[in-house]
Amino acid sequence: MSSADQYGKRLAVNYIDQTARSDPSKTAVYQTVTVDSSTETQEVTYRHLANIVNNLARWLDQCTPVTEEHSQTIGYLAASDVRHLAIVCAAVKSGTKAGDSSERPVLLLSSRNTAAVHSHVLRAGNSSLLVHDESFQDIAQTIAREGHIRTRAAPSLLECLHYGGIDKDYPYDGTWETAADDAFAILHTTGSTGMPKPVTIPQSAIAAIDAQHLVSSATGRPAQLEVVAEAATVFLGFPLCHVAGLGIGWFLLLAGRTLLLPGPGKPVSRHMVRAVLQLCPFDAALLPPSVVDDIAEDAQLIDELARCKYLMFGGGCIKPQTGKILAERVQLINDIGTTEAGSLVQFPVPSANWDCYRFSDELNGIEWRRTGPNSDEYEMVLVRSPAASAFQAVFRSFPHLDEFATKDLFARHPTIADGWVYRGRRDDVVVLSTGENLNPRDIEDAVCSQPGIRGALVVGSGFPMPGLLVELDGLKETKQVKEEVLGVLKDVCARSPDFARIPADKVLFAESAKPFARTSKGTTQRKKTIQAYQEEINALYEGSPAAVTDTEMCFDFSSKEAFASSLARFVANLTDTSHLNHEDDFFEAGMTSQQVEILVTSLRRAIQSQPDCKLDDSLLNEDAVYSAPSADKLASMLFDEIDGPQRTRSQDRIETLSAMLEQYTASLPRRATSHPPPRKNGHEHILLTGSTGFVGSHLLRELCHRPEVQRITCLDRANPARPPQESTEQHHRPPKIHHLTADLTAQNLGLEKQTYTALTDSVTTVLHCQWPVDFHQPLSFFEPQIRGIAALANLAVESTHRPRIIFLSSIATVANWDEDRAVPETSLGAPRYAQTGYGESKLVASLLLHRAGELAGVRGSICRLGQIAGPVDSAGVWPRRDWFPSLLDSSQAIGYLPDSLGAQDALSWIPVDILAELVADLALTEQTGEETTSYYHFVNPHPAKWGPMAPSVIAGLQGECRMTSLSDWVRRLEDHAARAANSGTQPSSGVKLIDFYKSLQGPPLELETGHTQETISRLGSIPPVTEEWMRVWLEQWASQ
Repeated sequence: MSSADQYGKRLAVNYIDQTARSDPSKTAVYQTVTVDSSTETQEVTYRHLANIVNNLARWLDQCTPVTEEHSQTIGYLAASDVRHLAIVCAAVKSGTKAGDSSERPVLLLSSRNTAAVHSHVLRAGNSSLLVHDESFQDIAQTIAREGHIRTRAAPSLLECLHYGGIDKDYPYDGTWETAADDAFAILHTTGSTGMPKPVTIPQSAIAAIDAQHLVSSATGRPAQLEVVAEAATVFLGFPLCHVAGLGIGWFLLLAGRTLLLPGPGKPVSRHMVRAVLQLCPFDAALLPPSVVDDIAEDAQLIDELARCKYLMFGGGCIKPQTGKILAERVQLINDIGTTEAGSLVQFPVPSANWDCYRFSDELNGIEWRRTGPNSDEYEMVLVRSPAASAFQAVFRSFPHLDEFATKDLFARHPTIADGWVYRGRRDDVVVLSTGENLNPRDIEDAVCSQPGIRGALVVGSGFPMPGLLVELDGLKETKQVKEEVLGVLKDVCARSPDFARIPADKVLFAESAKPFARTSKGTTQRKKTIQAYQEEINALYEGSPAAVTDTEMCFDFSSKEAFASSLARFVANLTDTSHLNHEDDFFEAGMTSQQVEILVTSLRRAIQSQPDCKLDDSLLNEDAVYSAPSADKLASMLFDEIDGPQRTRSQDRIETLSAMLEQYTASLPRRATSHPPPRKNGHEHILLTGSTGFVGSHLLRELCHRPEVQRITCLDRANPARPPQESTEQHHRPPKIHHLTADLTAQNLGLEKQTYTALTDSVTTVLHCQWPVDFHQPLSFFEPQIRGIAALANLAVESTHRPRIIFLSSIATVANWDEDRAVPETSLGAPRYAQTGYGESKLVASLLLHRAGELAGVRGSICRLGQIAGPVDSAGVWPRRDWFPSLLDSSQAIGYLPDSLGAQDALSWIPVDILAELVADLALTEQTGEETTSYYHFVNPHPAKWGPMAPSVIAGLQGECRMTSLSDWVRRLEDHAARAANSGTQPSSGVKLIDFYKSLQGPPLELETGHTQETISRLGSIPPVTEEWMRVWLEQWASQ
């Protein structure tokens, strides 16, 4: 019987063993790991996964000897990784060996909870053993001191991955008929209705999610999870102790898909998504809403993720602006479920309607119960039904129930007939943007028990952390009451999960003139009160950075050692860790992405506030903390910049750049080349990389209109997460465009030999546009692109027509030009001229192409591009990630626009559609002269001035802005960043470019264009930037 015939009746344990036998090399998981400070992904095949399960089952046998006692639960505490998948299956196997009366399921504990919460859940789950990762040793010792729970350190992640190569058999004879109701795992609720409660998930509950493969055959339309299963490799951003992680993770595995798991110890964040994407491309992702909100602020990452089949989120709502930005680029999937009920049967909706849910009332057994006679809100209630039994996981977990009230409230969608919009919770649960749910009752009761307090409401739905609104009775001295409230919060939070902790700066006291709304019985009307204070609550999350100063201890900058000590104390305080050693990893101590922002903001402010401090605060950003995540490492990073001589640091930079250049020079061809045969007019074959990027897409459009171009081959980046396939837009392309999936770092560009040979037989010009735009990364980040330059040089040498390579470089290669003359249109190899790792990478690539010309006669045209603006005569939008759109976004946020752009005050910008015409002209112009490599500057030879343009920009911006100096504008932006980091709200996009804006205060950069204008006459006729162009760009951004 085929696997498809068994949907809804498969046991996960058996599926692993069966696949390990039938297809042992099939990839189950890519696990991100860090080995010797290097991050990589390790493939876990089904053979490996089965071996890990079997070895862990034997290890559990040693931990829990067979007894005739009643069932025992094994607690498991570790950061989320492949061990979660393995240990639940290992416990199922180990439990059957102990006998039917002695199940030993694993209780998966959330790593975000405190020792007190863990103890409560373990007791409630009937656990006498806690298995834990070494990083949770302190918590385990605290729990062990209570006396009723034994603890044991689990095999490390690397040990378990090693188990994958050790073939061990551990038989399991359970079948659907005999084991469907056996416990598979135990999860616990988030504590949204009090302390977390354990929920047993039987094997049949996982099968009920697996049964959603049958929805399309039962209803004639696919379930949302069936669409989810169309992805090949899914980045699983929810922890595997969470119902979304465990339930959907197993659904995908049972669907034959591959999971990509993040590395343990660091919170899932925008930075992690970008890093993992570089290591192992994926074609779908499941992420918490707060991470999706953060991604919407990163235009480059959006470009990368636009290749995905979908971004799925759940457990909370994303911001409307996030949905608007992302829905245009990638399919958004909004999933909803509960620990008790698992994933509900939903039908897909268009990405633009991401906030709409379409449920199958029949297959879920849903009854919509109106909350009041005149209310437009309905509570979702799940009712046991024969027609829905295959999909109702809740009644597998709670067989004694006939209905389950979810307490989730919905209203009918205004335009979609069978659609619903989420409205909140019946039990007043606060739904945070992190996906966590918080029941306010315990906190509110504790606060209201204090003298002087009349009422208290926990707020924060839609924000990443909770807040508190307090009403005083006026009978006690206000200052004393406020101090007592903070004391109560500190006591309550000590017994609460991390996400439930309310910072001191998130406490708001009601005005005596605006008391809480109450019923005739004196009960607080929550919704009306929160609505009345909504403006103040919003301001609370955008407020001053008081929280930083409340937790901030003085940083000691007197020496590297003293600073490391003070930094360790600060992080211990920030993460509520009892003690943190200098070498301890911040993230293993529980640091969240929000706390990273607080740390960076606090350090930058402390450095700036001490005139004698020589540390460079521009080195501090979130990426710096992620790459140096301990007090010792971060201190070394900052102090080494001032302790070591400048000459040594400069020499290190030169040596690194030179070593990379020499490494790839060795791979260049060294063949003598004859002059190429003359090309026939009308027979140009252009090989184009980066055709989906900002410049590349406009260039492709322009080349299509050139009659000389007979054929265009676009090399699209390879994505190993899914097999190559024909695009649905293939039939709408002009006949002369052909797309190939390629990898410039692989042999023959990752193409079939026959395809590669066909290219070498016909290509006449290579246009190389593909390059990641990231000004925060070091040179090493761009090594794959530099390897690609060498590969293209080899292709040129092997080609019949000896194609010229036109490389789109950047003025970042010469941004630090320090001579008293314009930058010449020649080779400039001095590393000191390059700015950032991005500029260094473009410089190495340019020098490598130049050497290919010297060694093998490869003809090259290196184009240093200046600022490329949005289109003015064609469709498209100037990407918001660029520094100028981000500057305007931040100006709107802070209410000020700089009156000068410093080094960029001369607007020598070229609109991207005009640039495409210029580059196409160059590509279709025969190269003349003796030199094999030529240089061109693509900047507007008729620069406008920013000053006269600024008033019209202010007029076009939404909201009021005033003019201020560039230095004052930067200072105000830093203050805005501090407030946003402290409040947990999203800052404006310009915050990520603060260091760039500081660099604008240097001298202007002037580039020669004489040679370029001689070759491309059209360049000289470009008009200067006008107010009309500026209006067009503003309208483009406003329409997004």
